Amino acid sequence: MPISLAGLPELVLTEVVKHCGFCEIQILRKTCWTLRNFVDDTAPHLDLQVIEISDPTPDLITLSLEFPEERIVLEYKKVENGCEVLREGSRPKFLKNMEYFDGFLTDFRVVLSHCNSILPHFWIYLSEESTVEKLHQFLVFPIPVKNLVIKAARPSQILAILPLISPDSLKSLELAGLGKRSVFMDGFSEIMELEQWKKAKNLEIKLVEMDDRVKIENFAHFRLAKVLYQRVEVEHVMGLKEIFLHSHDPKKHKKYFQLHWITLRNYQEFFDALGLGLSTTDEFNIHRFRWYFRIPDDSEKVLQITLFTRMFEFKFVDKLKVPNGAVIYD
Repeated sequence: MPISLAGLPELVLTEVVKHCGFCEIQILRKTCWTLRNFVDDTAPHLDLQVIEISDPTPDLITLSLEFPEERIVLEYKKVENGCEVLREGSRPKFLKNMEYFDGFLTDFRVVLSHCNSILPHFWIYLSEESTVEKLHQFLVFPIPVKNLVIKAARPSQILAILPLISPDSLKSLELAGLGKRSVFMDGFSEIMELEQWKKAKNLEIKLVEMDDRVKIENFAHFRLAKVLYQRVEVEHVMGLKEIFLHSHDPKKHKKYFQLHWITLRNYQEFFDALGLGLSTTDEFNIHRFRWYFRIPDDSEKVLQITLFTRMFEFKFVDKLKVPNGAVIYD
C-alpha cells in the first residue's frame, strides 16, 4: 500500500521538509491539516538573506524573499471580491473574499516563523500610512535584523517602524526618502531617542536633508556614517573633529564620516577655523583640501579631514602617509 507524505514517520518527514524551499513548504501546508500542523509546529529554518516589503501604490503590496540561490517576488493586489496573488513566472492566484493585506500578512507570518536566526537584511519601502498601522498591529515581537533599510515619505513613518526591529541585533541603519531628489524632513529628534538609533553602529541617510539645528553629537556613536544636512555650519565640522579626536571607541580607527550638504554659506569660515589646508587636484581634475590633526596619545595615526565639492570627509590615516609639506595640527 502506498504511503502518503502525511503518513511518514516524523523523523523522515522532518528530513523531507529540510530540503524544501519556501514555495514547496507553502504547498505542503495547503495539502492537508496534518502537514499544515506539522510544518507550523516544526518551523523548518529557511536560509533567508533578504526580506523586502514595499507598497508602491494603494491596494498593492509586494513581498520579496531572497535566498542564496533564488529570489521570490509575491504581489498582493486588491481586486473585486477578493485578492489576487502574483508570483513572477506563475499565473495569478485569486483568493475569494480575502483582503489583499490579510493575504500578505498570512504569508509574512509564515516567513517569520521560519526565520530562526537574525535576518541579515530587511528592506521596507513605505508610501501608505495604512501599511505602517497594519504592520504595527501585526508585529507583536521585534524582528531580529542585522541590516535595516527604511524608505519613507515622512519621519513619522520611520519613527513607527523602527520599534518593530530588535535593537540588540541591529548593526546597520539606512534611512532614505522615496523620490529621486532629496527632501527636507523635520522631526528626527524623536527617532534619535530610540534604542535602535543608539545601538546601531553604521548609519546612512539618503535623500533626506537634516535640519542644521540637529546637533552633530547625535551621530557621535556611529562607527560609519553618511549624513546630508540642509546647511552645514562651522560648528558641525569642528564638533565632528572633536568627536573623532576624543573618541573612546576601542575600534575608533575604523570610524568614518561623510558630511554632505545642500548649502554652505561661506567657505572662508571653514578655512579660518581649520587652518591652512593642503590643496590638491587628482587625475580626474577634482580639487580638494585636506587637513591633518594629531590624535592624543597616538603616535601612529592622524585625523584627516577632506573638503570635497559638496562634502566633508573624516577618517583616520597612517601618520606615515601624510604628504610632504602638509601641516599636522595639534
